[in-house]
Amino acid sequence: MAAVPFHPLGIGWGNWQAFVGDVVSQGGQIFYPHNLIMEVFLEGGWVAGLGLIFALIYVGRTAFRLATDGPGKAILALYIFFVINALVSDDLINARVLLVVCGLILAYRNATSNSPSRSSRSEVPQKK
Repeated sequence: MAAVPFHPLGIGWGNWQAFVGDVVSQGGQIFYPHNLIMEVFLEGGWVAGLGLIFALIYVGRTAFRLATDGPGKAILALYIFFVINALVSDDLINARVLLVVCGLILAYRNATSNSPSRSSRSEVPQKK
């Protein structure tokens, strides 16, 4: 995390191992950051890291607002689980399920919104 201020544009996607490999790889093991936000900040830079944080906050707030029924509560539980999992045991590649859950939340929000669909809007009367 100490390297983030010195690399505001990031070190490049996929360069985590090359950047910190000399420090932490011993015995031929492959290490990854175990923290999605830290990895995105270091590899993608400040803009990518802040974008990820804002996206997670937006989707999280949406999930909390949708947690009024059974499916909404289940989706919120999935979101909380996968966010915590991404903060302690994942890297960017393995955060796919979190991204799918974020898409599920946004799709559920659109499916349950009270705005009328195009087909149910009143049509303009035709002149005779």
